[in-house]
Amino acid sequence: MQKADMCLFRSFWDLEFPCPTLPNFEFVGGLHCKPAKVLTKVIWRFEGKKPDTLGANTRLLKWITQNDLLGHSKTTAFVTHGGANRVFEAIYHGIPMVGIPLFVEQHDNIAYMEAKGAAIKLDFHTISTADLLNALKKIINKPS
Repeated sequence: MQKADMCLFRSFWDLEFPCPTLPNFEFVGGLHCKPAKVLTKVIWRFEGKKPDTLGANTRLLKWITQNDLLGHSKTTAFVTHGGANRVFEAIYHGIPMVGIPLFVEQHDNIAYMEAKGAAIKLDFHTISTADLLNALKKIINKPS
């Protein structure tokens, strides 16, 4: 470790509070983020028999990348557990978050985003339907 010319730090300034770092530290958090693929129509993650009443503008998919959904022009909020990869993608696409952290770094990630005005944190153990609805309304209607 002492002979390393550079240390790659899997974080980024927008996910941390200010702190000193050594000159050979490079922040690479969000390196995986990329522009979203174009999505058309309504997307519904669904497995099973196609409903007879399905509208012509709805696409049923077994799986779709979250990055593509976050990058869609009509995405206005993201409910997330606050894992670093998902938070970086939300930051990349400029989508505000309602965070429901469960464990490990998720609590810190959502706390950082809440302090920066990009998220509202809800407690997994006490959350109610009204809490989630109110948080979504607040984050969607908050001016940028």
